[in-house]
Amino acid sequence: MGTEAFFTVVSSLVLSAALAEDPSNAATTIDPAATNTATAAPMPSPAPVAKPAVVDPASTLLPVEQNIIAQVNSERARYGRPPLAISFGLMDSARRHCSWMASRRSLQHTSAGVAENIAMGQTDSQQAVQAWMNSSGHRANILGGYSQVGAAAYHAADGTLFWCLQLR
Repeated sequence: MGTEAFFTVVSSLVLSAALAEDPSNAATTIDPAATNTATAAPMPSPAPVAKPAVVDPASTLLPVEQNIIAQVNSERARYGRPPLAISFGLMDSARRHCSWMASRRSLQHTSAGVAENIAMGQTDSQQAVQAWMNSSGHRANILGGYSQVGAAAYHAADGTLFWCLQLR
């Protein structure tokens, strides 16, 4: 499934879930004939606009993404480094790039201006993070002076897992 198809499916699922929770989330259709009257009723005053809810970035992560970030932050703690904060922008970038790699079965770094660790073939997030920690360059990224993180994991059509960690 390509990135656009994935995001379309996810958007459809989010919309379906929102509608299941509260059917009033659906758009309202206005019948033009019903609004075409000789005397117009007074317009009600608009309801106050509610402030958007603050979304905890961790609540939008898949469990595998949460695991990658938790294990990376655990490694950082072992070396006296502060934890990385989840970045929505890096999450989006990591997901897109990881999806791209999995769909093409190509382990290739992104051209985005971020530090990046990628891997393929590990069966879980613990193995992926351990492989990165066993590589001096990848370990340097994990323990570096970065403050934000995004992570993703995608299956290729043949079942191979691709991993992506992006930092800035």
